[in-house]
Amino acid sequence: MNFPENDAYWLDTLKFIQLHIRPGDHLLAPNEFTEKLDGVLDYSYSHKFNENNYQWLVVHKGRLSVINSCIVKLFFQKYSPVFANEVFVVFSEYNLPNLQPASIHLKSLYVKVSYLKLHNMFKSFFQKFNLLKLMREPQRTTANQQPNLNYINERLLFTSDALRLNVKTLGYEYARTLREKLEIPNNLLPQKINLTSKACLQTDIESPWFWYWCQQIKSPVVYHRKLWEFAYILQAIYENDLLTAGKKGLGFGCGEEPLPSLLAAYDLTIVATDIDPTESAAKGWIETNQNMSSIDKIWHSELCPHELFKKNVSLEYVDMNNIPSLLEGKYDFCWSACALEHLGSIKNGLNFIENSLNTLVPGGICIHTTEFNYLEEEETIDNYSTVLFRKRDFEVLAQRLTAAGHQVATLDFNIGSGVLDRFIDLPPYDSKIHQLGQEAHLKLLIDGFASTSFGIVIKKAA
Repeated sequence: MNFPENDAYWLDTLKFIQLHIRPGDHLLAPNEFTEKLDGVLDYSYSHKFNENNYQWLVVHKGRLSVINSCIVKLFFQKYSPVFANEVFVVFSEYNLPNLQPASIHLKSLYVKVSYLKLHNMFKSFFQKFNLLKLMREPQRTTANQQPNLNYINERLLFTSDALRLNVKTLGYEYARTLREKLEIPNNLLPQKINLTSKACLQTDIESPWFWYWCQQIKSPVVYHRKLWEFAYILQAIYENDLLTAGKKGLGFGCGEEPLPSLLAAYDLTIVATDIDPTESAAKGWIETNQNMSSIDKIWHSELCPHELFKKNVSLEYVDMNNIPSLLEGKYDFCWSACALEHLGSIKNGLNFIENSLNTLVPGGICIHTTEFNYLEEEETIDNYSTVLFRKRDFEVLAQRLTAAGHQVATLDFNIGSGVLDRFIDLPPYDSKIHQLGQEAHLKLLIDGFASTSFGIVIKKAA
C-alpha cells in the first residue's frame, strides 16, 4: 500500500517523526511508513516485537484492533505520547515535549482503547479476584518466577472475548423476544410517511412501512440495519412516485443485494453497477459476497421471473470515484446501500453523493445510505478502507447541495431511545456461537466508534 502523499494527517505525522527520529531508531507503524522511513515494523508483524529494540509506536486510531494489545499497553505504560492529530498518536521513549492529557486527539485514543480492550474492567477483575494467582500455570512458573506476563494478557483477552459474546447473546435474545411480540399483518399496503434523511432506529423496525418492504423482498423482520437500508431506499423511491413501469434506476455498488430484482419486478429499467471484479478480488470482496461478477449472480429468483429480470436489468462495472459521463442525465433515481464509505475518504464519499446527481434527469432522486459515527463530533475514521461520517459532514454536504438548488430531505440526527438503539453490537460479527445471525444489529462498534446506518435523500434541481 502506497504512502498517502496528499493526506495532511499522514504528512504531518511523517514530518514530526523525521524531525525527531535518530539514526538506527526502529518504529512500529502502519506499513505505508516503510516507504518513507527506515527501521519500520508493520503492525502485522507485531508478534515479533521486542520492546528493547523499538523507540517509537505510531498508532493509527482506525487500526487499533490489528496491533498486539500487549504492545499498546506496554507503550502506554513506559513511553510518552509526543504527537497527535485526528488520525495518529505517536509514542516515543525520548524526552520530547509531552502532549497535554486534555488533548482531544489523545483522549479519543484512550477512549477507544478502553472500549476495544475493556482495560478498566480487567483492572477491577485483576484487583478483586487476584487473577495473577488464578491464572498461573504450574508448568509455566517455578517457585522463584512470576507468571508469564504474555500468558496472563492472553487469558485476559480470552476473558474479553467471553464478555463480548455474553453481551451479544443477551442483546440478540432480547431482540428475538421483541420480534416475536410484533403483530405483523399479512398483505400490508405501502404508505407514505414523509421520509427524512435519518438514522436507523428501533421504531423503524417496529413500523408497518418497514414490515411492508420486508414482505416485498420476502425477508423476515429482523432488527438489522442492512435490512433497514433496503427498506429505506425502497420507501424513498415509493414516496417519490417512482415505482412506475418504465422509470429508470441506477444502483451503485450493488453487490448481490435484492433491490435490482425487486425493482425489475415492477417493470423498471435498472442498471446495476459494482466495482470491477479484478479490483474487487484484490480487496477481498468477492470472497465475502460483496461483489457481483455476473448478471445472473444478482438475480433473486423469488423476487422476479428470470425473463422479466433479463429484460429490465443490465450490469456495468463503475468506479464510484469516477462515474463515467455515459451515465449522466439518464435516470429517474439512483441509490447505494452502504457503499460510499469504502471510497477511500470522507471527502471522496461526499463528492460521490454530489456527483451521483449528475446521472439523474432534472427532478430525479438519489438515495444513499452509509456509516454514521453518531457519538463523536470531531474524532472519526478517515482516509481508510472504511470511513465513518459525522453529523457535521452531512450538514456541510446539505448546505452545499441546497446552495446549488437541490432539495435535501430534512436531516434528522435522532438515534432513538429504545433498548436496541442503545445496544451497540460488538465484534466478532461472524461468531459461530450465534448461528441464527445478527439479531440485534442496529448499532455496532467499528474500530472503537459507535456507528449506525444513515440514509439521505436528495432531489435534483429542476
